[in-house]
Amino acid sequence: MHSQSVPYIHHLNDLCKISEGKEKPSHTTANSIRHILESISKFENLQLTKDVVKGYVKEHFNTNTKIYNLINDLSHGTWRGEQESISESDFIELCKAVVKHIEYKFKNQVEYCKTKLP
Repeated sequence: MHSQSVPYIHHLNDLCKISEGKEKPSHTTANSIRHILESISKFENLQLTKDVVKGYVKEHFNTNTKIYNLINDLSHGTWRGEQESISESDFIELCKAVVKHIEYKFKNQVEYCKTKLP
């Protein structure tokens, strides 16, 4: 059994597995993405304002993707009918984008997942 004292690293591990095709996205994927982005955005910006995650996403990710809808709506259990649905391939693309970002900014975290976690 894994220690759950650092859920961030377990969420990152899940995204790594999805981005590498080792696992499929699940009902927890949106929440994992949001948890990771909240953690790193708050680490980099200690002004704990309401829009820290939104600003971080706008600064570091392609806003043409569905990432903001995913982390706001699907991670909180709400979906607005006027939004385009998010497919499995969208989930995989977003996981890859987050993992690539983490590899660029915090490389040792991804390496840790690959070498220390199942």
